[in-house]
Amino acid sequence: HNYRIENVKLPKELEDLLKKLEIHTLLPIQAISVENGLVNTHQNHLVMAPTSAGKSLVGEIAGISRVLTEKLKVLYLIPIV
Repeated sequence: HNYRIENVKLPKELEDLLKKLEIHTLLPIQAISVENGLVNTHQNHLVMAPTSAGKSLVGEIAGISRVLTEKLKVLYLIPIV
């Protein structure tokens, strides 16, 4: 079950950016992370999920939200298997 971007509590600027990138729905792990404060509280999250479950976008949303709200620079590293 995917979650429409409009139904998840995202800042308007981030919602617009995701739509511009043609991302209109979030996978469950992404929506759960947002609902648990990923964007609003900027708390650390440990996301464990299988391949293709949406972990990368969770990290990207966290970084992009900080860039949009606090004008920070973000370095996002992921391992390549």
